[in-house]
Amino acid sequence: MINKDRHEDYETCSTNKSKGIILACGQGSGIEFLLQNDPQAQIAHVTIDLSHLIKPKVLIDFSSIISFFSGGSGIENQFRFELFRVCDNEAPVLLGNWVFERRDTGGSTDTSVEKIAFNFNFCDCVKYPGCCQYFVVVRPLLFSGIPVTIDNARITAIAQSSSD
Repeated sequence: MINKDRHEDYETCSTNKSKGIILACGQGSGIEFLLQNDPQAQIAHVTIDLSHLIKPKVLIDFSSIISFFSGGSGIENQFRFELFRVCDNEAPVLLGNWVFERRDTGGSTDTSVEKIAFNFNFCDCVKYPGCCQYFVVVRPLLFSGIPVTIDNARITAIAQSSSD
C-alpha cells in the first residue's frame, strides 16, 4: 500500500536540512468503484522529514471529492478512509479511520451527478523522528452498485517541534 517510489522520497528526506516548521505537500489520485468487491486503493501520500525536530507534532490534512449519481430510493454507499504512517521503512501503522456514508431514501428519478467534499485532519505525535510517509487508503464497505468516483485527493503535512 505504500508508495513504490518511497526510496526516492527517503533520499529527498536525507537532503532536507530545514528546521522550525516544515510543510510537505503530497500527491493524490482518484479511483472509481464499480463493484462491491472492488479492492481498496491508496489515493494520497505525503513524505516529510522529521529528523531535525524534537518530539515532532504533525498535522495531516486530507481532502477529496466524492461523485455519484443522485436519485433512486434505497441507494446506499459507505466507504472507509484509513490514514497510515510509515517511518524509516518500519511497518505501516494505522492512525485512524473515517467513514463516509450516503443514503438516498427519496424516490427521485433525478440522475444528475452529485459531488460531496470529504475531508479530515489528524494530529500525530511522533516519538522517534525520522523520515515518515503518511498515506490514505479507501475501501468500500457498503456499495449500491452505482459507480462512485473519489478524486481530487489532496494531502499535506505540517510539522514542528513540541515543547511537551
